[in-house]
Amino acid sequence: MRNLAVLAGHGFDSAETRFKLVKPQECLDPSGSGLGVVGAGLPESSGYGRTMGDDDGFELADSLCGVRNESGLAKEESIWRLATALSAATTPAEVASALAEQGSEAVGASLANMALLDTHTKRVRLVHPSTIDPEIAAKWAEFDISESTPLCEAMLTGRPVFHESLEVMEEQYPHLQPDSLAVSLGATASFPLTTASGVSIGAAGFGWPDSQQFTAAQVRRLDLIVHMAAQSLQRAVLYEREQQEAAARERADAQLFQDACLPRVLPESEGLELAAVYLPASDAAMGGDWYDVFPVNGRTCLVIGDVAGHGAGSAAVMAQLRNAVRAYAVEDPSPSRVVSRLNRMMCRLLPGETASA
Repeated sequence: MRNLAVLAGHGFDSAETRFKLVKPQECLDPSGSGLGVVGAGLPESSGYGRTMGDDDGFELADSLCGVRNESGLAKEESIWRLATALSAATTPAEVASALAEQGSEAVGASLANMALLDTHTKRVRLVHPSTIDPEIAAKWAEFDISESTPLCEAMLTGRPVFHESLEVMEEQYPHLQPDSLAVSLGATASFPLTTASGVSIGAAGFGWPDSQQFTAAQVRRLDLIVHMAAQSLQRAVLYEREQQEAAARERADAQLFQDACLPRVLPESEGLELAAVYLPASDAAMGGDWYDVFPVNGRTCLVIGDVAGHGAGSAAVMAQLRNAVRAYAVEDPSPSRVVSRLNRMMCRLLPGETASA
């Protein structure tokens, strides 16, 4: 059998030896990055005088992948669970929550958190796992980037910050000692989260209950998790920014539309003094609230209405109702007749909308 076993795109070819195909195994390189699928091709004769079975194939595939026991398999599965959670996150807060809840298991730590940096205010919002002491979580929920912490140091320098033991951390950050002891931290690692252009947008922190040597293999795994988190965070930040910009454009369009439909000048009416002020809430989206004042057969018609919803769509419905009220009032200014005809128009032409007048 030819070209039976393939690892990371490289295969072997033997015309003289017969091979037996065993089930494929997913494989990760030492850093945790995916190499793809290994199809382990085995000689029918093992060289030890017996035929190799499927279990032997899995042992070989595990050896090729660096996965030799259940603990190793569990770590790889934890990486996939984290990757799934990160890919499903659409906001920075969701990305941070995914890392805080799933990140520690993926790197063999006892704690993980993520700092989100507001690049405008330079404030840091720290997202903790649900298992942490609520008082400590509240104490470190938000702070300035100038705060003396490993996470802030990582964001400001753009380099990872390792503390192999609590004693090492105490030398640089003595004020963190009580909280570190409260959450049983014996070692920490903090990594900056940057965009593709190198702009810092946050940091990822990990903690262990015991001292750590931070071997090359351990740092590679941490690098992998941080890289995944940084990509997810950048995607979420860009998506959130696009949504905010789209919402701002819609509010501006609705504002222009609404301003165009409101009376710019109130009519003069004998025996009636008119004044109008339109003050929506400062954070309210523009939409269907409206009023109108116009003369009809020597009298003055006052109208106040509201269309359910916000945005350009509601403003467009408001414009239709305003024009319809004026047209109906010119024919018959009786309020009951105008409202009755307006209701019939909405039922026929705008059945999905709700409004009051």
